[in-house]
Amino acid sequence: MTRRALRMALFHRTRIAVHLASVAVLAQSLPMDGQVAGSVIIADQINANGQVHLINSKGW
Repeated sequence: MTRRALRMALFHRTRIAVHLASVAVLAQSLPMDGQVAGSVIIADQINANGQVHLINSKGW
């Protein structure tokens, strides 16, 4: 793997992790009247291609 490819893979992994974190924060900050419209996704791991392996995806 070239340095550029490695750097790009790391960048995408970081970007996706940040996106998932922001989604989780958004879900927590929604007004709660017993239910939250939307779903919270928990990622188990993100591989070098930037694909997310999901272990849990629920609509609360």
